[in-house]
Amino acid sequence: MPKCNCHLYENQVCDICQGVTGGEKDKVLYGYHATKISRGVLGQSSKIQEELDELRDAESQGAKILIHCELADLYGALTACAATYGLTPDDLKTMADLTKNAFEVGQR
Repeated sequence: MPKCNCHLYENQVCDICQGVTGGEKDKVLYGYHATKISRGVLGQSSKIQEELDELRDAESQGAKILIHCELADLYGALTACAATYGLTPDDLKTMADLTKNAFEVGQR
């Protein structure tokens, strides 16, 4: 059972839950990534930034499957942040569609 509320998915385990500290923490933070990435808080924009940074790192590695994973994580972080503001994924899609239409017709 997780010791914190920072998990994007039930099977994710963070440093807090692993009890990782000190030098061990650097190994866990890098994980699949070539660069150290700051952790965000689920439901806040900082988590979206974390996942975007991880996506960029995956792109720099040319790791197609990792790109897939990070895009999924980015979607999860985005929907969790939206929920913080009382928005659903459908609300986001509606606004994205309106924006797309505005750009297509050249009027906002």
